[in-house]
Amino acid sequence: IKMVMLSVVVAELGLAYFGSSGAFAGSGAVSTFHRAGAMPRMKWDVTIAPWELEYGLQKSPVTLPAGIQEGDPPQPFEISDEQRQQLIDDGAVVIPGLLTDEWLQYLRTATDWQVKHPHFWSIAGVASGLYDYIQRSVWASNSAFADFMYYSPLASALAGLSNAKELRLSTDLLMVNPNKGFKWHQDNQNGPIDAFGERTALRWWVTMDDCPPDH
Repeated sequence: IKMVMLSVVVAELGLAYFGSSGAFAGSGAVSTFHRAGAMPRMKWDVTIAPWELEYGLQKSPVTLPAGIQEGDPPQPFEISDEQRQQLIDDGAVVIPGLLTDEWLQYLRTATDWQVKHPHFWSIAGVASGLYDYIQRSVWASNSAFADFMYYSPLASALAGLSNAKELRLSTDLLMVNPNKGFKWHQDNQNGPIDAFGERTALRWWVTMDDCPPDH
């Protein structure tokens, strides 16, 4: 059986990147998701009727990877001393093999469901036309993304990078199919976190599809 292991990029808070085809980004005690694809194309005419929106907590019908039960701790993942040092030296590190193809399919399915069931919190971002779909705090409104944070090896890897016993998610962002690029920028709107003073905040980024090397 061929197993595909997905790489995850982690960076210190404040670093910026150019958008690719889609993403779920986050920051906090440690935190991003991404979705890439073919040529971007608007799925809607930039407007979403209020009666098409959903409110409150959404439960997308996504099945957790085999062997994971509700209430389990996050799956383990060992971070090497070299990876910790690279994060300190370079401000960013790629973690190969963090997520299996099962977790990748889980995120893709959850994202596809979210796009078809837009949440109220997405209306401002979608109206901007920057992305086909964009929503902040998706982990707080869709149980599938919360379960990814709870059960996948991501939390173990982030804790290992920072030698932390506790993680707190400050913000996240699900972005699907950008329709225009971003110039260099600094994300500094993610809450009262003194990331530069104490180096306690991280940003993570998961691409859900193949991503060009320069992204």
